[in-house]
Amino acid sequence: MTNSINVFLAEDLVGRLSVDKYGTLSFSYDDDYVEKGGKPLSLSLPLTDQEYYGGAAHAYFTGLLPEEAEKASIARAINISTSNHFHLLSELGKECIGAVRIIESLPQERWSFAKLTENELYVLLTKDRLLQPYLHSEKNVRLSIAGAQPKTALYLERGTYFLPKNGAPSNVILKPDSVTYGQLPFNEYATMILAEKTGIAIPQIRLIKINGATGYVVDRYDREWGKSGPERIHQEDFSQALCVMHSAKYEKEGGPGFVRCLRLIRDRFLVPALDIEKFTRIFLFNVLIGNCDAHAKNYSIIHDSMGPRLASGYDLVCTSMYPELSTDLAMSVNGKFDVDQIQREDWIAMAYDAEISGTALVNRLEEMASQILVLLNGILSRPEFQDVPDFNEKYSNSVRDNIRRLFGLTDLNGPIGFAN
Repeated sequence: MTNSINVFLAEDLVGRLSVDKYGTLSFSYDDDYVEKGGKPLSLSLPLTDQEYYGGAAHAYFTGLLPEEAEKASIARAINISTSNHFHLLSELGKECIGAVRIIESLPQERWSFAKLTENELYVLLTKDRLLQPYLHSEKNVRLSIAGAQPKTALYLERGTYFLPKNGAPSNVILKPDSVTYGQLPFNEYATMILAEKTGIAIPQIRLIKINGATGYVVDRYDREWGKSGPERIHQEDFSQALCVMHSAKYEKEGGPGFVRCLRLIRDRFLVPALDIEKFTRIFLFNVLIGNCDAHAKNYSIIHDSMGPRLASGYDLVCTSMYPELSTDLAMSVNGKFDVDQIQREDWIAMAYDAEISGTALVNRLEEMASQILVLLNGILSRPEFQDVPDFNEKYSNSVRDNIRRLFGLTDLNGPIGFAN
């Protein structure tokens, strides 16, 4: 088995990924790519002629793989150890999030797209944890999409879904319903709409329903329409940019928190003030909505021709709707992960550390909470959520209870804010 493979950004050869006998990944930029001043793979991997061994290289490339349960199901299907990151990347890296492609040489065949029948779409909607292995073995699809939820990448045009072939880029992500976490497509769909109504930019989203099966479909924020169709846009998540292994994505485990992320934006982004505002808005929304899985891999950076900027909001879900999931926040507020323990002074202290206005932060939090409570009923009255057993009540109660607990209120009938 070869121990190195080429890495491309869209159609450009960027460098070479290697692995040693210990399983540690290393990466070196291609000399010609360095000479012409190409775009760095990551903020943690500056463009240089040095070899990156372990550290940032290992964190960046393993961060392209699905997370543990998804990775394990794919590894079993193709008979590869979950710890063999290099082999997994070689198998799955033809289509990743963003523009990265891990492949010895680009496909010579012209792009093609295989139209999916309604029955084939139904199969995708009902595979759940078997979705990726099914596509890998039955459809010869080789892709790696980071994250914990079952998902796959498709191409959507004028209401028709296709499987991309021969290196063709996808333009949407499909997430089927989950056996473990019921009504997940409705949950994410409602949360994303709610986010948009509060001023957060999101990609276009939709629900797909076939014979009682439901899926959530979201446009890829890392794709744009070019002369020959969808084109890949380079991106990375905050864990990769900050050289943090995806296994340590939660702040409790050493992952980035709010302050560290804002410092990265301030130091490295094209328009820091604008993206600090955007990041803060998404962070506050996640805390208010009860999204306790909003870790650093769920915030991403777009690298375009101008420079780094914050990606739109994505993977926004009310996890507090599922009692079996942790209620601790993925990113703390001044070191506190339990919303019942967070006080007004914690927001002020965190803002001070992040070098932003504490008073403005608290005001924004209270305004957004009031806004969410006003918007909830209108969003849940949309036709998409009718005839979904108990969803509206469970979702509404989860969000409202989370906001009540965060502000230490006995009910939500009065003004929303901290008592002190």
